[in-house]
Amino acid sequence: MLDPTFLDAVAELIGKGPARAPAKRAVVAASNRKALVSELRSFGEDSVASAIEVAADELIWAIGQRATQLAFSGENVPRSLCLAAVERIEGQARPLARKRRQRAKPS
Repeated sequence: MLDPTFLDAVAELIGKGPARAPAKRAVVAASNRKALVSELRSFGEDSVASAIEVAADELIWAIGQRATQLAFSGENVPRSLCLAAVERIEGQARPLARKRRQRAKPS
């Protein structure tokens, strides 16, 4: 289930735009960062995930924009996000460490 704070932030961003809602942009970036780190780890990209945990919000937004381009070219959204993150963090595109996601086992 999506966090209501996240949904409010997205609605305000859509309505006002990112330049007029910087606090809401930060909320969305934080939510996107958390989801992206989880996806990266599930594809075996731990070092990229660690870099994303401390990356600037602007980089998270840039990754989202690149991921959108990849998704429109036919890649699924989770892979698009991970491929875009690898490309931005490492400076060039490459395949992900795993072809399929591996979910963490509950302890």
